[in-house]
Amino acid sequence: MVEVECERVGVLSNPIWCEQNLDDPRKTGEGWHSLISRHRGVDLAKAFCPDEQPFPNGTRTIWVVGYNDQETAEQPEFGPDHQRHYEICPPSTLSTGEPVEIPPHGDRVELSCELAAVIGRRLVERVGPNEVIGLLEGFTIMVGMRDYGLYAELDAPTDRETMFSGYFGRWVDGFNATCPNLVPAGDVDIDDLEMRLSLDGIGQAVTRTSDYVFNFGRVISFLSNQITLLPGDVVSLGSAGERLIISPEVKLPVGSKIFASIESLGEFAVPLNDRRGPHLPLHEVV
Repeated sequence: MVEVECERVGVLSNPIWCEQNLDDPRKTGEGWHSLISRHRGVDLAKAFCPDEQPFPNGTRTIWVVGYNDQETAEQPEFGPDHQRHYEICPPSTLSTGEPVEIPPHGDRVELSCELAAVIGRRLVERVGPNEVIGLLEGFTIMVGMRDYGLYAELDAPTDRETMFSGYFGRWVDGFNATCPNLVPAGDVDIDDLEMRLSLDGIGQAVTRTSDYVFNFGRVISFLSNQITLLPGDVVSLGSAGERLIISPEVKLPVGSKIFASIESLGEFAVPLNDRRGPHLPLHEVV
């Protein structure tokens, strides 16, 4: 038992389970189950939803793999462990075709077409790579957006804040735009599909799913060994290499749309509202 006491607030008591020292196997609500249910405030009994569509309304978490393309993996400064970099994004960053706003304080915005999978109607925990496909609701298209200008909004940013500005730049409302149409996991071979992203006035980027280093089997198996994935959770393999860049000097016209397509999965259009322009720095806004 761990207890934390805060003056004028009270005491928080939290049990710690060590599975190796339990006389009986852990039950639902213990160990990893209890951690995830406390962290997300989820009633696990309600997390099983065989009669409900878990995505997108049931999505609680979005996972994105970083440094997962072959080109990055070949760079000397990136070893195999660097591909084990995961971003966790809140559900507010999910959009399914609604207009996405680039906020007034936005700077350089990066766009990528990504292959995503949606967890099916069962909890996924401690599964092997070969079990993963059977636990998915399906595959879909994600347009990942990232704003690299956050550090410029901080009053005297630290080196770490500057370094991680791109990481937090994906935490903008709607910046994980995901096609609501799923293709069942058993209906398509995703090993080598063309992925295409285009934006008028900016250009296009073409990659292939074979450019990824790690596949869903390895990624979701790795995640599930420490974290319980819930129905409707989205896992993206991240950028497969080439991206589109909207520079700060470029103002997108009204009615701009991003078009993303993945062979055998279809096409997805995302309207963009570019609101970038003169503004007070965030640290000066009261």
